[in-house]
Amino acid sequence: MIVILIYTFATYEPLKYKDKLYPTAAYAVGWMIASFGVLQVPFWCVYTIMKQKGDTWKERIQAAFRPMADWGPSDPFTLDRYRKYRADNCLDGDIFEDDRWYHKLKRNVFG
Repeated sequence: MIVILIYTFATYEPLKYKDKLYPTAAYAVGWMIASFGVLQVPFWCVYTIMKQKGDTWKERIQAAFRPMADWGPSDPFTLDRYRKYRADNCLDGDIFEDDRWYHKLKRNVFG
């Protein structure tokens, strides 16, 4: 969305309808609505990073990308089955702990 916003700024031309320009207030409302949608992503990224525990920015950013300890299905029966599956298949991260980020990316994208 940010790329589209930048492209729109670069190629901006005032809108006309039957040789009449739209009023400035219409532009302002349109840009406010568009900005509200585009600015959601950086706002919630900063909020999530600030909410994390850690001494440095790097620790906070890394923590923001880790799933929470209570993450999982909301249904208790399904959650129990999910935890058993993870325990049986060693999916708690210990076997891949020394991997670099690009190994994790490759494994998650390509299997």
